[in-house]
Amino acid sequence: MKIALLVVPFILPQYPGLGLTQIKGRLKEIFKENIEVQLFYLNHEFYQYFGDQLYQMISGGAIGSLMKEWVFRQEAFDQIKSNHEEYFSLFCTEIPVNSPEMTYMKEKWLGLGDFIRQLISKYRLTSYDVIGVNATYEVLPALAFCRHLKQINPKLITVLGGAAMFKDISETLIRLYPHLDYVCCGSGLISFPGLIRGIMENDEIARNSIDGMFSGSNIGKVGWLSEELDINEEISLDYDDFFESLHRFHLDQKIDPIILMETSRGCWWGDCTFCGFYKEQLKYRVKRPGIAVEEINRYFKKYNSHIGVVDNIMPRSYIKNVLPYVQAPEGKFLMYETRSDYNEEEMKALNRARVKMIQPGIESLSTPLLELMNKGTNAFQSINMLKYCVKYGILAGWYLLVGFPGMTADMYESLIYIISRVFHLFPPSKLVPIRIDRFSIYWNNSEKYNLVLAPFLAYEYIYPYDKKLLPKIAYHFVDRNYDTGHHLLLGEYYKKLEELINNWTRRWQTKDIRQFPRLTFHQRNDGTYIYDSRQGGVNQYKISPLEAEILNMLDTPHSADDLVTHFPGETTEGIIAVLQHLDNKSLIFKENGQYMSLLIRDYLEEEIEFLVETCNFQTE
Repeated sequence: MKIALLVVPFILPQYPGLGLTQIKGRLKEIFKENIEVQLFYLNHEFYQYFGDQLYQMISGGAIGSLMKEWVFRQEAFDQIKSNHEEYFSLFCTEIPVNSPEMTYMKEKWLGLGDFIRQLISKYRLTSYDVIGVNATYEVLPALAFCRHLKQINPKLITVLGGAAMFKDISETLIRLYPHLDYVCCGSGLISFPGLIRGIMENDEIARNSIDGMFSGSNIGKVGWLSEELDINEEISLDYDDFFESLHRFHLDQKIDPIILMETSRGCWWGDCTFCGFYKEQLKYRVKRPGIAVEEINRYFKKYNSHIGVVDNIMPRSYIKNVLPYVQAPEGKFLMYETRSDYNEEEMKALNRARVKMIQPGIESLSTPLLELMNKGTNAFQSINMLKYCVKYGILAGWYLLVGFPGMTADMYESLIYIISRVFHLFPPSKLVPIRIDRFSIYWNNSEKYNLVLAPFLAYEYIYPYDKKLLPKIAYHFVDRNYDTGHHLLLGEYYKKLEELINNWTRRWQTKDIRQFPRLTFHQRNDGTYIYDSRQGGVNQYKISPLEAEILNMLDTPHSADDLVTHFPGETTEGIIAVLQHLDNKSLIFKENGQYMSLLIRDYLEEEIEFLVETCNFQTE
C-alpha cells in the first residue's frame, strides 16, 4: 500500500509537519515494509509560487479576514461563483485596488488550480492509495487538494486531520463535502494506523468503527475523539524529508529551520477565559524527564538545528530535572511556551540550557486585567519576567490583549501608564483585540458575559453553505453586542495604545548595541547614577543613597509600609516622598499599593549583543 502525507499551506517554511512526521513514524513502525509512506512539503512549493512577501502576508494577515482560507475557496468547492471583488473590498482594504501588489495577488490566486494540478502530476499523487492531508490552522487548502485529487482518481482514499478538526466541523464536512472519505478528530497516532489496517485487510466494518475517524457511514456510531497514544511512547521523528525539501528549493540558504517535538500535552492551569481548547485537550500529560532529555539531545545531535517544543506550557519541573542535562549545539537553542511568573533563578536555568526563545503568556501588564482573564498571574511577575528576558538574552514573544468583556477605562489607563515606562523591555509582537474562540470560557458562557456571538463575517465568504451551518464550522467568533462598554472603550483607546506600542517597537529596531534601550544604574566615585536611554537619548543623573537602597530593595514588589519597616531611621512621609520622586522619574511601577523597580541591574553585554543581532520587530 502507498500512502502520501501532504503538508499544505500556510505552514511557515521553517517548520516541519510534526503531526504528519509522527504519523509517518508510527506507520513505518507498525507496518514496516508492507507499506510505502511519503511525506511531501507542498507548503515549500507554495512558498516559491507565491513568493516570500505574499506568502508571509497571507500567512500573517489579519485574523478576521481568514485570507488563508479564502485564497483556496475557488479550488476547494465545485462550481461556485467567485466573490473576490466583494471579499477584497471588505477584507483587503490595506491593499489599493489597482496597485501592483493587488494585481500580483489576483494573478497568483487565479493560477492556483493549474498549480495544484501541476503538483499532483509532479509528485504522482494520484498513484497513491491513501492521501492524508493536514489542517493545522486552516482547512480549505487541504480541501482543495482533496477535490483535485478525487477528480483525477475517484478511487483513492482521502483523509483530513489536524488541530483544526473538532467534532462539529468534522461531522459537518464528512456529511457535506463530497471529496472526503474520512476526517480524523483528535490525535491520529492510533486511529490513522487503525484505518490503514482496515483498508489493507479490506475490513469495511473495522475501518468504520474507529473512534474519532468519521466517515459517511459512521456518524453517531463512533466516539467523536480519537484514542490517544501515551506521550511516553517513543515515536521516531524522521525529518530528513523536511531538510531535503528545504535544500531542493534552496530555502536552507534563506531561513533558519526549527524542528519540532513535544514534551507535554494540555495545560495544568487551563483556566484563561479566552483559551480555545476543549477539556480533553487541556488534560495535562508530561513526558518522563529521562525520555525528554534523551530525545532533545538526540535531535539536537542528529539535525544540528533549533528545536521548537510545541507544548502549551513547559513543565515547571523540567527546570530542575531536564534543562540541566540538555546539550544544545553551539549557536542552536530551544523554544518553549512558559508561564509568566518565573523567578530569576529559573530564568538563569533557561539561559544555561539555551532556551533562548520563549512565549511567556504575558498577555497584559495590568493586574486587574490579568485577573479579568483568569491568568493566575500579576503585572509585577510579567514585568519582572520581561526584565529577566532582557538581562539573560532570552527572546520573549507575547501579545498585548485588549477589548475583554468587563474591561474598564482604568485598565486601559493603567496600560498607558506602564507602557510609557518599559521601552527597555521586550515590546509585544502585536496589540490584539480579544477574539472569542470556540470552547473558550467566553464561548461556553456567552450569556453570563452578555455576549451576542456570531462567526467571523469572513466565514460567509469562504463556505458556500447555509449560514445556519456556519456556527458549527467556525472556530473564531465576534461579539455583536456593540453597545456594551468594552466595545466602546476599545474604540476609544485602541489607537492610543497602538501608537504607544509602535513607538516602543521602534526603539527595538536597531542593530547598533549603542542604541539599545536601557534603564540601569552604576556606581561612580561620587555616588550612584541612573542611566536611562528608554526614549532614545541618554539621560544620566545622580540619585541619593536612600533612593539607591530603595531601588535595590524594589527588585521585588514591596509596599511603603515594608520600606518604612526596613529603614527604621526614615519617616513614613520621607519614604512616600522618595517613592513619589522615583515614580515621577518613571523608575518604578506602582499598583495596588505595591512598588517595584523597573531598572535592570548588571546587563550582560554578550546577551545584549545576541538580542541586537536576533530581534526583528515590525511596526503595524
